[in-house]
Formats: sequence, C-alpha cells, structure tokens
Amino acid sequence: MRAILFGASKAGENYVSNHPDIEVVAFTDNDSAKHGTRFMGYPIIAPADINTHDVDSIIITSQWVDQIYSQLTQEMGIDESNIIVPSKQSVKAALPFEDNETLAFAQSVMRTLNRYFASHNISACLDSGTLLGAVRNKGLIPWDDDIDLAVDKDNYERLQSSLPELYKLLNTNYDVKWNIVIITVNNIDCCINLEFSNLSHTQLVPFDISIPVAQIGQVIDKTINELKNCKGVETIFPFGHVADGNIHFIIGKNSDDDDLKSNINEIIYSNTELVKGSISAEHGIGLDKKKYLIKSRSKDEIELMKLIKKSIDPKNILNPGRVF
Repeated sequence: MRAILFGASKAGENYVSNHPDIEVVAFTDNDSAKHGTRFMGYPIIAPADINTHDVDSIIITSQWVDQIYSQLTQEMGIDESNIIVPSKQSVKAALPFEDNETLAFAQSVMRTLNRYFASHNISACLDSGTLLGAVRNKGLIPWDDDIDLAVDKDNYERLQSSLPELYKLLNTNYDVKWNIVIITVNNIDCCINLEFSNLSHTQLVPFDISIPVAQIGQVIDKTINELKNCKGVETIFPFGHVADGNIHFIIGKNSDDDDLKSNINEIIYSNTELVKGSISAEHGIGLDKKKYLIKSRSKDEIELMKLIKKSIDPKNILNPGRVF
C-alpha cells in the first residue's frame, strides 16, 4: 500500500517501524517550517500537495486526529475510505518505561518540572496515560512512552511566557538536547511538547549480525571501508564470536539525523545480505530491524512466519506490532 503519513513526528517514525510493508511516499505536516525538509529520509510536503501524489491512503500519525480528519475530509475533500486512523499501540515505540534507566530519567524530569512549576506559581495536573498510571499502576505505565500534564488557560500563559527559562534549566540539568514545540490548532496555541534527542557524544548504534565464518574478514573489511566514507560516522568497533559467525558492530555517529542512521543501516545490512547472512544473530528482530528483515529472509519465508504467528495467536494479542 502506498501511503502519505500525516504527522512528521515520533508517532510517524514508530508507525513506519511497526509497518515495514507500507510504502511511504511522503510525510505531510501542518507545521510549515517542516515543508521541503526530510523526515526518516522521506520528503515532507504541505497538506495542500497531498492530492498531487498517487497514493492509496492517508495515515494519520499525529495526536491531533480529530482536527486532521476534519481537515482532510471537510477542507480538502478527501474521501473517508482513503483515510486510516491507526490504533494508539501502532504509533507507540517498544515499552520504554520497562527500561530502568529510561524510567529513572522520566521520574527525574517529572520532579524537575514539579519544582519548576511550584517556584513559578504554575498549577499543573497529571493527565491521560500518566494519570491512569498514577491511579492504577502507582507509577508510569510500562508501555507508555510520554508524560502527560494539563494546565488551564491562565497557567498555560504563565508557562508559555517562562519557556526560555525552562529550556535553559532542562538543557543544564540533563545530558540531552531539548526542543520545545508549541502546537497550534485553529490558530490558537494549545499544547506544549517538551522533546529531547541524544547529544552527539551519546550516539552509539549497535548491530548484531551473523555471516558465514569463511567470509568474516572480507565482510568486515568491506563494511568498514564503506562506513569510513559515510559522512557523520566517527567511530567503528567490530567484535564478536568468530567461531559461530556472530559479529557485532558498534558505530559512533555525530548526530541523530535520520538519513545518517538509514545510511549506516543500509551499509551494515546490505553487506550482510550479499553473503546470505542474518541481520540478527542473537538479539531478535525487535522494532528497528523490521523493515530490513527482507534482506535475510525471502518473502515466502516471511509469509510463512506470519502464518505460524497467526495460527498460534489468531487474535494478535502476543506482542502486537512487533515483528508481525
């Protein structure tokens, strides 16, 4: 299925990872600053340009589902049958708060925000999944991937006016790069997203591949040479279990650019494919490797895997949206 994804954000990235069978033509977004740029290697177009592309569906990968659905159907005249509103789980990442370090980071951020709000006379309350987790789970829900807070109009205005100070505080206290995004609906500022990405010195990408023992040296040399010519790659560490052909690469890169990550993935997995190796030796496919599975398994093999999964899990309740 050829599709345009409405929402060039983390939800869109997760949807692509969870649905490697989708042929993404482009992303679109109501943020005009993104138009003409790229996301995950795909172009970001203006909503007005959707009808200039031949696609089967428009998939809404944004939290503003109702507003975007109305925009597509009422303002742009797109037929409802061509619009897909995916389940919330399909735009989520793997269970981040099950990781102890991630959970500790989230709890620390919540304490920092609580102290900041108190010192600036800003009243906020837990909302959505964060509120549900506090009541039902006595903490953050393991399969949630964000923190939801709500404020009324007066507190929103106080918070918005103090954002430069909050931005400085977050970047001083945490070893990540913060970005504050104000979301507007119907020309009214109504939501503030606090987003972060790892700094360049934390950008390490691990790989776990399996290749024929007799070709280990050849594959490693070829892969290293190609990685050295890949702009943005800073360090290359190959190691592994030579006897069984299990090779690990730890690649250091200087940014979190999506195109750079895709280029590194392509170099590693294409060289693995050339010698009929496996893109995953001992750590499973997970989410990040889903779209590369075709490089080490044929379409028939993948269809057989899906059939086996469906036969033992007809309701798709076991790890839905992971490999299949």
